Formats: sequence, structure tokens, C-alpha cells
Amino acid sequence: MRQISPVGIQLRRVLEQWRSILTVSTGMTLLTSAFGYIGGLQGVELSFYDAFMRLRPSADRDERIVLVTVNEADLERLQHWPISDFDLARAIEAIAAQKPSAIGLNIYRNLPVQPGHALWRTVAHSTDNLIGVYKLGIPRVEAPEALAEVDRAAFSDLPIDFDRRQRRAMLSLRANEMRPRAQLDLPDDIQLSFAMQLSLLHLERDGLLPDLSAASAASPTIAWGEATFRPLLSYGGGYASGRIPGYQILLDYRGVAPETFSSISLARVLEGDVPADLFRDRVVILGTTAVSLDARWHTPFSYSTLDNLDATPSLYVHANIVSQILSAVLDGRNFLQAAKPTQKFLWLWSWTIVFHSLCVAIACASDKPHAKAQSLTSQLAFGAVVLSGLTIATSYGAFLMHLWLPTFSPIASGMMASLAVLVRQRNSFARLATTDDLTQLANRRYFDEFIERSWKDRRMRQEISLLLCDVDFFKRYNDTYGHQAGDVCLSSVARAMSNAVRSNDLVARYGGEEFAIVMPGCPLEVAERVAERMCQAVRDLSLDHQASDAAPHVTISCGIASTSLGVFERPEELIEEADRALYLAKKEGRNCYRVLVSLDIEVTSSPSPTTDLPAASETDDDPQPA
Repeated sequence: MRQISPVGIQLRRVLEQWRSILTVSTGMTLLTSAFGYIGGLQGVELSFYDAFMRLRPSADRDERIVLVTVNEADLERLQHWPISDFDLARAIEAIAAQKPSAIGLNIYRNLPVQPGHALWRTVAHSTDNLIGVYKLGIPRVEAPEALAEVDRAAFSDLPIDFDRRQRRAMLSLRANEMRPRAQLDLPDDIQLSFAMQLSLLHLERDGLLPDLSAASAASPTIAWGEATFRPLLSYGGGYASGRIPGYQILLDYRGVAPETFSSISLARVLEGDVPADLFRDRVVILGTTAVSLDARWHTPFSYSTLDNLDATPSLYVHANIVSQILSAVLDGRNFLQAAKPTQKFLWLWSWTIVFHSLCVAIACASDKPHAKAQSLTSQLAFGAVVLSGLTIATSYGAFLMHLWLPTFSPIASGMMASLAVLVRQRNSFARLATTDDLTQLANRRYFDEFIERSWKDRRMRQEISLLLCDVDFFKRYNDTYGHQAGDVCLSSVARAMSNAVRSNDLVARYGGEEFAIVMPGCPLEVAERVAERMCQAVRDLSLDHQASDAAPHVTISCGIASTSLGVFERPEELIEEADRALYLAKKEGRNCYRVLVSLDIEVTSSPSPTTDLPAASETDDDPQPA
């Protein structure tokens, strides 16, 4: 047989360990991914998303956008709501006088509000950069009639997550009714969002229109100025949704604080108290911020969805979308992208491998099993906590680089891998406590426990057979071939004996080269057949033993004792009987088995009866430590 070098053995062990790590890590990754895809982890992932959004440094104010707000003070001045067509027309005229690039009316205006409806229609028709809003959802709200007549209205609907928070923006949507921008040559069933329409008006002045020539259903990537638009895909980032209607992107908030954008109240506009050129060449959005009007949405910056005061005016949400588009197209600001499903899986798999590898390294760090058993749990817990913190920090770093990766999923998968290591090591500790290192058989401690347990079971006690076996002339074998060869010999003999017994029998290393087999519920005749099989199995190994007087190869001798042939008060008496039978087998030439009974009646496998034997003693074959 070709000998394997120590380096080869070590390499094989490393490869087997890594194969185990990869197998377990892959299994945990698949399990966590499956649980995540059915929505089991979406809530936690979105919570991390919100936390990252709040922790992220605030961006500078976007001076390209000005908000005209209707606050509580404006409502007191107007003394009624909705605002009359007359006041609305006057406000639009005052804004348009400074020549803004686009004016957005983020107020539903599907019905006339007298007085001044005729004036409002005139202003709406003549202000060619004014965009109104309508609502596609339930309940549906139609566009302002005056603006719908000139195709200057857009939907303001935004997708809302299951926890009622606004994290996404919809740039376009296919629908039956068409209200397109003619310049884009869009398919007849596509409608553009309110923020998209305002952005187009601002960018059209510089000839910056999105390049739709290469866009398709299979590849919806769109080039536009300095930006490349990529839609949010199914199961992207921490989402578990398989269907994402329309052209959606993650809403990369610049901020929701009042100082994020320049603003002025509607009352000041109506009073003519507007700084010069405040609106010039800017996107102006008119909308409400008053809490009493309830035109507010919860965002990642909202700590509770139950408190309306913690919500963000819809005006600010649309302003953030416009700012995101303009910043990308004009400034090349990167979009916040959600990781693709393949990226998510590789990210999750990589962290699971890291978790598992660290835990395996911790478990293998000590050479003292009893010391490891005492501290393994705390060490693994500490390692898992450290890696969890590193995972969160890395995910946050990726978020700052505009990539949203799952955060809790790799932690959950890594924790499961850590738990698998802990369970495996605890089982290993239990096995080491009851297993002989060399032969991998039960050790003397477990033998004592097993025979005591079997002895207390009255059903088994009626027929318990015990075999004590010894490797013949093992001291000579060690002296002739060396202790390393002796270790190999004992391991081979142990395997052969284990293969020869019944499934419920216990084979234990009793000491040195001596083995014990406890056979609960086994009559004497079955024990004899098992003993014969074991002797033959060892002979079939054909291990050379030139120093043996029994045979030219390694053999064993066995002594059998059985409760079916005598009365024994304690298991120790049964062990003594088997020991005396073993002495008899050695005395009569070895390489055989013998049976004694406690009533001074001998049953043997050879025609040489012997009775009343003293305790076994052998000067030339004392038990040798392995």
C-alpha cells in the first residue's frame, strides 16, 4: 500500500475541513435566502435601510428647487380650504413672472373652486410649464380639467411599502390612458410621473432628454445626461417582492428637513413679498405642509407610522425625487441602487463562509477538549457579535457608496452556521468524553456506565453476556514492530471487532490491548457465535506477528460470561467471571474463546475443561498503554 506523506495527510484534512465549511455555508445560505424571498426577513432589512438613511450625512441644499408651501398660517389667512381658483391663479401668475423652468402644482384640483374659475382656466392654459397632478390609485382623482385639456398633468402616485413608508419613486407607469410628453416619443400606454415631468421641463432647456433608443423590456437601462437609470428589480436589496410595476427606483432622499430646499409661504407670494429672481430658472413646486391637511407620508426618517406629526409632507417627497433626477443627470450623482438577486446571494454566501470559518477556527483553537467545552459558547458568541458588527459596518459602507445590500440576512445565516458549529462541537465533546481516541471505540468510563445501566434494566439483566478480549502477545508486537505500528494494529483490530458484533452491542476499549463487549439481551449461544466471528475477523486481517506463539499473524483471545448460566449480584462479578474465562483461553493456547459459569461448571469451545480458575495473571503479556 502506498504511504501518504504527512504533508499529504495535512492537506487532505484541510481540504475536507473546507469542503465541510462550504457545504454547511451553502446550505445555510440557501435556507436563509428561501426564507428571505418569502418575506420572512423583509421587515428587518427595511429597518436597517431606514437606520442607514437616517445615519447618512445630510446633503447640501439643492438650489435648483424652490417650494411654495401652504402652512397653518396660510390657512388662517385664507380662512378656507381648498384655495380658491382666484388665489391659485394669482399665485401661479406671480411665480411665472420670474420665469422658472417648471411649475408643479402638487394639489388635487379636479373641481372648480369659486370665485375666479375663469381666471384660473386662462392662467392654466397660458402657463406652458405648469404641471398638475392626478391620482391613479384608489380613490382615483382626476387631473385639473384646465391642465388635462393641454396635456400638462402627471400622476403623483408613489409605491408604498407594507409598513406604510415611502422608500421608492415611480418614474413611469404603463396604463390604458395616455398623457405623454410629445418630445419623448413614448409608447402609447406609458404615463410619466409628476416628478419626471418637472425634471424633463427643467432639462429640456439644455437639450437633455433621456436616450430611449437602447431601452427595452429586457434591458430597461436608460442613459440620460451624466446618469444611467436602472430600474429596481424584483427581490432587489432587502425586498421580497416578485412584482414591481412601472419604472421604479429607490428614493435617494436628500433630506426631509425644511432647510433641505429653499421655500416660501403661499401667503408671501400672494402678498408680493417674493425676493427677486427667487424662482428664476428653478423648479417651483406648490403644495401643502400643514398637518391639518393630512397630505403627509411616512418615510425612512419617520420613527413611527402612528404619529402624523412624524410624517413628511408629500411636497418634500416629490421635491426629493426631482432633486435626485436633476442631481444624477446634471451632476453625475450616483443613484442608490438595490443589490441584484445574484449579488445578494453571493454577499450572503460570503459572509456565511466568514462566520462559519471563524467559528470553526475558534472551535479548533484549543487542544484540550474539557477546556473548550467550558468556554466554547462564550467564544463563539463573542466572535458572532464581532462579525455581526462588522457586517453592519460593511453594509453601511456600501450604502454610503450607493449600494443597498441585505444586512440582517448574512447575520442570520452566519448565526445559524455558528449554531451548527456549536452543536457539532458539543456533540464532539460528548463523544470525546465517552470515546477512546485511538480506536474510536467506547472508553472505560462509558463501558462502566453502559453495563451499569444494562444491569439495572431487569428485562436485559435476564440475559447479559460479556466478552473480554485480548490481543495475543501484544507486548512482543510492540517490541518487534514499534509503538506506532502497535497503534495501527489496535485500530485495525477494533474495527474488525466492531463489524462482527450486533448493532445493539457495545464494544469498548477496556485498557491497553484489552477490549470488552457488553451484549444486552444476548443468550450464551449467540455470544459464542459473535466471539467466533470476532476471532475470525481479526485473523482475516492477516497482520504479521512473527513474535507470536499462537500464529504468524495477529490473533485475539476471548473470555465469555453470561447471566443465563449463573447468579450474579453485581456487574463486577460478571466482569470477574469473563476475566477468568479469558485467562483460561490464554492458558489453553490463545487464538480462541472460552466460557465459564459461576456454578463451577465449565463450558468451552475446546475439549479441555477447566474449573475453579484463579484470577488471570500474565507476566509476558501485560496490558500495554497505546
